[in-house]
Amino acid sequence: MAKKETTSDQLKKVLAQYGGAEKDWKRTSKKKNATGQWVREFENSQIGVKLEATETAEGAFTVVQQAFSKAAAPVKVDERKKRMAAEAIRSILALDDITEAKRKEAIEMLTKQFGLGEEGYKDVLKEVEEEKKQQLSTPPVETDAAKNKAADEIIERILECEEVPEAKLKKAGKALANRFGFGIGTNDDGYSDDENAFYLAIAPLEDTCYDQHVESYIEHLLPEGMSEECEASFSYTGKMTLMELAEDLMRRGFVLDRGMQEQMDGQQKKPLWPELKELFDKVRSITPPTNKPGNDAPKP
Repeated sequence: MAKKETTSDQLKKVLAQYGGAEKDWKRTSKKKNATGQWVREFENSQIGVKLEATETAEGAFTVVQQAFSKAAAPVKVDERKKRMAAEAIRSILALDDITEAKRKEAIEMLTKQFGLGEEGYKDVLKEVEEEKKQQLSTPPVETDAAKNKAADEIIERILECEEVPEAKLKKAGKALANRFGFGIGTNDDGYSDDENAFYLAIAPLEDTCYDQHVESYIEHLLPEGMSEECEASFSYTGKMTLMELAEDLMRRGFVLDRGMQEQMDGQQKKPLWPELKELFDKVRSITPPTNKPGNDAPKP
């Protein structure tokens, strides 16, 4: 699938007028306000600026500056670098034929290589431990090596904004679900006119800050009643409860990602992570649903 310019892409061009390079503007949140308008929050950590862009009914945007403090701008580690560092450190921790001194030396080298710093290193170690838990909690839905390889290649293409052939999606089938994480929220902030709706963030686990459309890659893997409202943000208006929906997605292979969930919880009146994490033990003991023939292939 060829990359399409999104609303966020267009806004970044405008926000560059407030300072900084276009590539340094990152969208940090996206939700509807009490009047049903889309509000996108952007941050440029290089210059210490945070802006909110509210979309009006006429399709225009009002931009409000939230903060400006270049001296106090937080030093953030690029999320993709953290993921890469986590993958490398995980591999080192798994080695059983090196001494602890060599292991420590290798991890320290990676910490410097990725520019993590002490706090970043601690964050990565926490992330590695959490990913271990996630891998145990969500059952693999595909054991075929070729399908898993195809799924990995698809994620690589998505993150590089390259076209994903339909044949590749068909080959990967359900294995692709294990490469996507999700967080889930309730309609307690005016997100939807449907008071029973839930909303979700779904993104590749290798880059949970990914803010492009993903429905075309995974719609055939999702339960009925889910649709992408805007980039990587979905709503659900089916009959399942929130816990049932989260469990169903995990059975299908999607990973309940703590970081994504905690970001969603930041927009909730009541954090959901403490309750949702109880699903880990339950999902470990269940068998993933068996799709009917052809259900794991993309829709024509």
